[in-house]
Parts: sequence; structure tokens; C-alpha cells
Amino acid sequence: MKKVLLSFALVGTLLGTGLFNGPSAFAAADSSPKGVSLGASETTATSSRIKLSSGQKLNIFVTNYWYSDYKIQYSIFKDGSEFVTNFAGINEIVNTSHSWAPGEYSIRFYCDTQAKPRTGCQAGGQLSVK
Repeated sequence: MKKVLLSFALVGTLLGTGLFNGPSAFAAADSSPKGVSLGASETTATSSRIKLSSGQKLNIFVTNYWYSDYKIQYSIFKDGSEFVTNFAGINEIVNTSHSWAPGEYSIRFYCDTQAKPRTGCQAGGQLSVK
């Protein structure tokens, strides 16, 4: 009887933690804002995907904080492929909007450069649509 109760408790715990029915790794992108944060001990950080529909603009906000050690390279990905790359210097803020083709977009930060990633950067950003 103890084994049966212990088994039920274990299954209940696993279901409660989402092991059996957790979120799908292939969940569809939506149009809610997607944030990204690059910490000092990280070399790269990536947002989740945001859906851009026809007639909408993609807003890109990037800030490389004044206490960051290096510039950051940020890349916009469209449908999983690198689409646009740019840089933000130390203490620089980038805030732009683009009327791009519909698709799923994400942003990835690299501390210093993609070819030579480092640690020591501190940056944050967000993709949103309007």
C-alpha cells in the first residue's frame, strides 16, 4: 500500500512540475514583446521569437549599459536565419522601427563580436510590434 501511495505521489509531483505536459519547445510565436538580457558572465543571449504580421512594424530597442566592458553586436533573425547585424557601443541606446516582411523575428546579443565573443558585457533589449 505504501508503494502505491508513493507512486501516486511521484506521478502527481511530476505532473505538477510540468514534466509530462510542459510547454512545447516548438510553441508558436506571438506578437507580445520579447525581451533579452546579456549578463556580465555571458557571451551571448537570445530572445524568443515574435510574430510580425503584414502592415506591422518591428520595434528594436537595445541598450548597452555604461558599465559594460565592450561593445555588443546584435543580430536580428528572421524565421531562424540571421537577417540584419549591427553594433551598439558602450552606453549606447538603439531604438528603431522597421516595416519588414511578415515572419518570426528574434534578437541575439553577442558580447564584443560574434566572431570573438567575450564576457563582461551588460546589455538589455526588446523586440515589439505595432
